[in-house]
Amino acid sequence: MWKKLKRWLFKRIFGDRILRDSLKMTGHLYAKVYDKDGNLKEERDLGCNHIVSAGVQYMVDGFQDSSSYPISNFKYHDTGTGTTSPTDADTGLETPTGFTRGTGSQGEDDADDYKTVATVSATDTKAITEWGLFSASTGGTMWSRHTFGAINVVSGDSVEFTYILNVQTS
Repeated sequence: MWKKLKRWLFKRIFGDRILRDSLKMTGHLYAKVYDKDGNLKEERDLGCNHIVSAGVQYMVDGFQDSSSYPISNFKYHDTGTGTTSPTDADTGLETPTGFTRGTGSQGEDDADDYKTVATVSATDTKAITEWGLFSASTGGTMWSRHTFGAINVVSGDSVEFTYILNVQTS
């Protein structure tokens, strides 16, 4: 998938010259769980996520028309209770919790890292087992999806998700 995207972008910019560089994107997810009083209950490194085809296609469209497909929109964090492993074909969470998506603050972890941090507040007792990053507060395009061992929350708890997308050339 990435190889095709790189070749397509390279040809759009440089014509038919041979692509010699390589581009690698890796998303990493972290979570902090707080109780209703703001006390830290749990902190986890949830590992690498899965960037989905719909997100990549949105990014390609954004290179061509950033007003209709702004990549800066990927800041909405959603949660679910699905357990099926992510695939390239995913366009949404398997089983959304119904909690309001958190709107992430955006920045850089360093010059090669995009970072978004958002808090999702629990309004019910759930075992959160999946997360997704979207381009809108409802609906929208999913950039990535991740499944993990349950994060148990009760009404009043909140989960602060930190997503870091590292972009490297080699």
